Amino acid sequence: MSVRRVWSGPFAQFTLSPRFFASLRMTSEGFRVTTVSVLVAGCASVARPPGGPERHTPPEIISISVDTNATGVTAGKIDVGFDEVVAEHPTGVGSTLQGGPTLENVVLVSPRTSPIKVSWHRDHITIEPKGGFKPNTTYRLTLLPGITDIRGNVRREATTLVFSTGPTIQPFSILGQVFDWQASAPASLATVEAIANAGTKDSLTYIGIADSGGRFDVGPLGQGKYLMRGFIDADNNQMIGPLEKWDTVTVEVADHRPVVELLAIQRDTAPIGIQHVDVVDSNGTRLRVTLDKPFDPRTQLLLASVTLERADSSEVPIARVMTDSQATTELARPDTNKSRDTTKRPVPAPGLQAPPSTRPPAPRPSLPPPQLAIVVQLAPGAAVKPESTYAITIRGIPNLIGKVRPASYEFRVPKPTAVPAAKPPALLSAVDWWVGGLVGWGSAGRPESPPIHKSTIPPIHQSTIPPSHPRG
Repeated sequence: MSVRRVWSGPFAQFTLSPRFFASLRMTSEGFRVTTVSVLVAGCASVARPPGGPERHTPPEIISISVDTNATGVTAGKIDVGFDEVVAEHPTGVGSTLQGGPTLENVVLVSPRTSPIKVSWHRDHITIEPKGGFKPNTTYRLTLLPGITDIRGNVRREATTLVFSTGPTIQPFSILGQVFDWQASAPASLATVEAIANAGTKDSLTYIGIADSGGRFDVGPLGQGKYLMRGFIDADNNQMIGPLEKWDTVTVEVADHRPVVELLAIQRDTAPIGIQHVDVVDSNGTRLRVTLDKPFDPRTQLLLASVTLERADSSEVPIARVMTDSQATTELARPDTNKSRDTTKRPVPAPGLQAPPSTRPPAPRPSLPPPQLAIVVQLAPGAAVKPESTYAITIRGIPNLIGKVRPASYEFRVPKPTAVPAAKPPALLSAVDWWVGGLVGWGSAGRPESPPIHKSTIPPIHQSTIPPSHPRG
C-alpha cells in the first residue's frame, strides 16, 4: 500500500512521497543536504494562506493601554492594538519626508511637550513622547485618518483619547472655525494651536485638527489667556511654513468655552507697494491701481489715501477712492433714473423649474476676501491725457499684519490704439470675391460671390479616324 506523508513547515504545506523517504541517507552530511532541499522546496511551493473571503473593512482598534478620561496616569508610553496587521506607512497623507509619510504624521498628542516617536509592531503601535508625559497635565491623543492594513483598507475616521497625568482633567476648550480667506471657503484639516504663556519659556502648545468644514475644538484647557493660531499645513509637518496661510487671535478663557474665527492667508511683513496702474475707461477719468500685496478689507479708503500728480507736480483732483469690488458693483448696478415699463410681467422660463434647494448654504468668513487693487475716480472735468506722465502715491493702506508705508509709482498713459475701419463690400476686388467664395465668406455674412457660368463652347469629340498601324 502506498503511503504519502504530509510535512508542514513555516513556509508551506506539501506532500512527500515514500520514494523520497527511501532515498534519505542516515549520514549526517547526507541528512543535512536533504534537509536544505526540503526547505528550498517549501519556499518554492508557497500556498495562499488559509482563511475566509478577502477583507474590505479598515483595521479596528481593539485595545488602548490607557483608559479614556483616566487620571493619575504614570505610563511613559501608550499602546494601541488593532484587530489585524497594519501597514508601516499611512495612506492619503502628505509629507515632505524623503521616504514618504510615517505613522508620526497620523498621531497627534496635545499639548505638544516633546517630539513623539511611534513604533510599529505589526498589529499594534506604541506612542512614546521623548522624556515621557509631563506631570499634572491633561492630554488629548488623536489618531488621524490614514492608518491602513496590508490590503489597502484605510481608516477614514479620527479616534480621540483624553487622559491626565494629574488628579483632574481640565474642563475647558476653545471652539471655532478656520477659513481659507482668499478662497472664502472652510479650510479642511487645518492645524490649530492654542499657546499658553506665549513668548515665554513656560509656553505650552495645545494642538488640534479642523474637520472637513474647518471646525475645531482645541483642549482640554484650563483658565488663562491663549494665543490661537490656525494654518493650512500644506506639507503636513505640523509646523507653519513661510509660504503657508495662517492667522492668529488672542483668547481669554475664564468660565466658558469661547468661539473664535480664524482667517488663514499668506501674510507678508513688507508694506504694500504699487505694481502697475491702468486707465479703465476711454475718457481717462478712472484708474485701477494694482498692488503687490492684499490689504485688509476693513480699511477705510479716503481721498487722502491717494494723490495724483502731473509731470509739473500739479495735482489732479480726485472725487472718490474705492475698492475694486465696489467699482465692479457700481458698474453692474442698473440705472435707477431710467423709466421702466411697469405694465410688463416677467415671463417664466419654459420647461420644468428646479425646486428650491434644502441644503444649508456653505459657510463663509465674516469678512470679504482681501483685495489687490483700488479704483480712483477723478473729479468732474479732470482726466489723464494720452502720452502724458503721472505719479501716483498711496498712504495709510495697511498690509494684512498692519504695516503701513507710503508707496509711489510713475506711469505713462498710452496712446489710444486706432481701430482700422472695415472696407465696404462694394469696394472689394474681383480677386476678393473669388477668395471669399472659396473660404465661405458668403456664409459668414458677406455678400455671395458671383456665380460662375458654364462655358457654351461645344466639347471636342474624340476622333473617329482609326489609328495607324505600325510599319511591318
